[in-house]
Amino acid sequence: MFVHPGLADRGLGLIGWAVRGRDAVQGDAIRVAERIEKGARPGAIILLHDGHAAARDPGFGPHCLELTLQRLTARGYRCIIPQSDQLRTRAGGKQKADC
Repeated sequence: MFVHPGLADRGLGLIGWAVRGRDAVQGDAIRVAERIEKGARPGAIILLHDGHAAARDPGFGPHCLELTLQRLTARGYRCIIPQSDQLRTRAGGKQKADC
């Protein structure tokens, strides 16, 4: 991919997400949290944006996060920031390592 060399130069890697709340287009924090809850699976990487709606509603992003964490915690999930060895990596579209 075209971004990989630039990331590698900076010691960074590319990470994709498995579930997104669509908080950049959805203005209802409850619906954002519901969408994430429906798509959540063990090991899923969840995408939420920071600052998207900050100008019109500074509390929107934090509220989405709060509701999402409450829902996932109630279902027995715990949220972590994965270590690099916990992530699947790909080279040329083929899987190199598995979690």
